[in-house]
Amino acid sequence: MTTIMQTTTQTVPQATTAVTPQHPLTAYELKELLNIAMGERGGGTGGNPPGPPGGGGLPGGGGPATAGATPLQPIAAAANVKAMGKDPPLFQGKRKKAGTFINEVKKYLTLNYDVVGFNFLKKKVALVLTFMQGPEVEEWTRGILQWIQQVDNQSNMEDI
Repeated sequence: MTTIMQTTTQTVPQATTAVTPQHPLTAYELKELLNIAMGERGGGTGGNPPGPPGGGGLPGGGGPATAGATPLQPIAAAANVKAMGKDPPLFQGKRKKAGTFINEVKKYLTLNYDVVGFNFLKKKVALVLTFMQGPEVEEWTRGILQWIQQVDNQSNMEDI
């Protein structure tokens, strides 16, 4: 007597997520933002933020969802995470150093994205203002601080 046993294997597709990077600012957009920050001209982009039309991202909405994909589970935030890395250099209003300052601030905020409070735009602005010191930026930072203090915490994403 012979017994035959048959087994079947099935591959289940794994759900993946992709982070859509924000587009880098064009030289024109960066120049406009710096001009506004330095008080050399009035701001405004016609009510639209600088960036590509449609908000960037993948064309077509990223494709269809896979059937039977396992939903991703949220990861709990670590408690007592402290800021890491070296503080960005102080910005004292020297236009030639503005690009370096902005880049260093972006790196610092990216490194510390999971620190409590670093994910609120209002706190990010206040933090960056602490790295801007000196007589050439004093009046501008004072004005931004007064404005940020008036922004409602509940709607801070829309107003900032």
